[in-house]
Amino acid sequence: MYKKLTTLLLTALLILALPLSTMAEGDTLAINRLAFLKEVLQITQVELLQGASSTFSDITSPEDIAYTETAFKNGIMSGTESLFKPQNAITKEQAVIVMVRALGGQGKVNKLTAETVQNALSFADSNSISSWAKPYVAFALSQGIIEKTSDIFNPQAQLSPDEAASMLENLKALYASSYTREGLSAFQMLDSASSKINSLSTYKYGGTMDMEVNASVPEQGNHKVKMSMKIEGAFEKPQKSYAKTTLNMLDTEIATEQSTEVYTDGQSMFLRMPNTDKWTKMDIQPLLKQLQSLTGNMDMTNVGLSQQQMELFGMYATYDPDTIVDEKNYYVIDITVDKNAFKKMLTEMMKTTFDLMPMEQSSNSDTTPVPSKEEMTQVIYTLFDSMDIEVTYKYFIDPETKLFKDMQIFETITMSQGPIHNVTTAQGTFQYYGFDEAVVFPVITPENIIAQ
Repeated sequence: MYKKLTTLLLTALLILALPLSTMAEGDTLAINRLAFLKEVLQITQVELLQGASSTFSDITSPEDIAYTETAFKNGIMSGTESLFKPQNAITKEQAVIVMVRALGGQGKVNKLTAETVQNALSFADSNSISSWAKPYVAFALSQGIIEKTSDIFNPQAQLSPDEAASMLENLKALYASSYTREGLSAFQMLDSASSKINSLSTYKYGGTMDMEVNASVPEQGNHKVKMSMKIEGAFEKPQKSYAKTTLNMLDTEIATEQSTEVYTDGQSMFLRMPNTDKWTKMDIQPLLKQLQSLTGNMDMTNVGLSQQQMELFGMYATYDPDTIVDEKNYYVIDITVDKNAFKKMLTEMMKTTFDLMPMEQSSNSDTTPVPSKEEMTQVIYTLFDSMDIEVTYKYFIDPETKLFKDMQIFETITMSQGPIHNVTTAQGTFQYYGFDEAVVFPVITPENIIAQ
């Protein structure tokens, strides 16, 4: 994970149902919130939180707490003013939202345009659907979770047992056909693949990220810069890693290739900047401790994404259709990022990283004043406050080995600094290979290290 975050920072600055008869609990006219939630979580096989304290004062049974806390922590279902109101009837639009979120479809819902939603909702009473529920209903229609059997949807009506039975049967069929592979959800498959690669002694990775920066400057017009960033790296247990990032400026008359190398060995990081043969040595133990505290003490040296990390960074995982590469089938997992959660965490990580990095000192011949750390911190906060970021990952997993083959990343970053407005788009593909094979790292002697 540490190596992945390093790459992201460089890029940004340089994610069986119970019988339906049990649901009504004596109420033959409507389905209550807790009973419906239990059905949905069982169908979608969301792992339940055990031993948690209840957020809601009206949920006291350990069994019920496991369901409501799982729903609350995963953004599937919540309550109001510390009450879950388990016996209250659930409405049709509320039921749709619970099912879509339990599937992990939030990311795809977020991508729906207003036009797509409007075109999908052709009910005579579409205007009665709550504004925040409309994208969910549109998505549920597109996935077959709900079917248009009438011109009337009745979004605010209480969900009847017959309607619940139909929705849940559709949900079960959809989950089995499109939301699982070998009985595993996208979250579970990705978590399993991440664990598998992190169990290896060594591996290599590499790829290229193509970027385009469009800057709008008052009185100077628009400026476009294209660049390509090549990344090559290797890892060896327990804590050795190496990454070389080579940046090429495109559409320029003069070649401007520059390379930066980062080598970590335990608690030490060695950094070699462009146009020098010397390395800067840093103790990264304080940095790792700070980053681990921000991420719940997760192992920052792990590659891939665990379910815990995806939840922390606001990531939603779903399967895309399988793809065939070189006559071999691969599972494809699409991960979209909740930009607000991602931005918050990325801001904290950037600040933590910056606070612990040594400040550059000016040379004797350089009269340009060096900004203080406080001034630079304020600049970082200003930039990130104005930043809007959209990130999507695609992981390709070998069904036989359960190891990553490729990882694709797509991102758009919009950032303003005063009157200057920047839009950066990036797209890259990275491969993982050389599993448990010998790797070579730089040999750094004391003479190669810059004196501090």
